[in-house]
Amino acid sequence: MIPVINEQFELLGVIPIAELVQHLSIFLGNNEPGGIIVLEISKRNFSFGEISRLVETNDALITQCNTFTEPETGLVIITLKINKIEVSAIVATFQRYEYIVRYYFGEENYANELKDNYNHLLAYLNV
Repeated sequence: MIPVINEQFELLGVIPIAELVQHLSIFLGNNEPGGIIVLEISKRNFSFGEISRLVETNDALITQCNTFTEPETGLVIITLKINKIEVSAIVATFQRYEYIVRYYFGEENYANELKDNYNHLLAYLNV
């Protein structure tokens, strides 16, 4: 439980932790489908406008963006939530523009297409 107090430090009530986590989840957009991409970049090269442009060139939108700076390396770590579940094209775009993609979560059409093509080849060879 989290206490709620006024300016005189009088207890007004409490917020149950489950309710707090539920509202935080809604605030962070966890109830909406989409992929997650985590990038790392130097402070000097960080440009939200460019990152947004690269995402939008793949017909996607950034629905959530969180950043923090790693004290050990000085790199800015950018966590993007994208409104598309399939993120492989966006990841490829970031890599093409020399962004370091730490990791990503979402579906990959490329792997599925490769598997489908492989299965079609095997089916053809069996005929």
